[in-house]
Amino acid sequence: MINSSSPVAMYYQLKEILVQEIQNGKWAPQTKMLSEREIVETYNVSRVTARKAIELMVKEGYVYTVKGKGTFVKGKYIEQPLNHFYSFREDLRSRGVETRSRMHNFSIEKADGELAGALNISEGEEVFCVERIFFAGELPYAKERSYIPCALCPGLSREQIRKNGLYNSLKKYNIYPTRACEKLKAILLDEEIASLLELPANDAAIYLTRTTYCNDVIVELNQSYVRGDMFVYSVELQNR
Repeated sequence: MINSSSPVAMYYQLKEILVQEIQNGKWAPQTKMLSEREIVETYNVSRVTARKAIELMVKEGYVYTVKGKGTFVKGKYIEQPLNHFYSFREDLRSRGVETRSRMHNFSIEKADGELAGALNISEGEEVFCVERIFFAGELPYAKERSYIPCALCPGLSREQIRKNGLYNSLKKYNIYPTRACEKLKAILLDEEIASLLELPANDAAIYLTRTTYCNDVIVELNQSYVRGDMFVYSVELQNR
């Protein structure tokens, strides 16, 4: 209980109580916790105290706020090993987190010299450009752009990808990823990407590029921006 006669500020006491309840599992990761009004009513504190407690929890990384939707529990970092094909969505779902994606763009473009080189096709060939934003609960955690040569999967559609996902859609064209080369870099987000991920501009993030192969054929160039406050990557090293 909050002790109004304690030398410890009431908002700090409230923050400690809410953090303890999160750690005890009262609210699961990526789920909505009490609103400011509900905190006021439940713990018999002022709106100022409730607001300052939430602000401190956001600062310390326990929760995040979504404008117009409320306050959500952030959860722990998710460790992602880099020694096999992986899926952020499957890892999140295995932790009981609801996931979804939103199509940001689906278009056909002509490959410029740089993109053609990356996909091992001729300059000017048509490629699908598929841009999606991925969510864990209400939190956008990644923005991805995939380029796929149109010649490999004529007829690929926005609706197919929306319904089945990208790789499951490619299976229709007998495209099964067999290996991938991935590069990661720490970056600061520009205003456009930060806005899509609901983060402040210049916040830290991971920029990931992946070239995916089906046997010896390049089937995808993927460029992803991943929140730096949610995932940690791990690699096992062996002494030769």
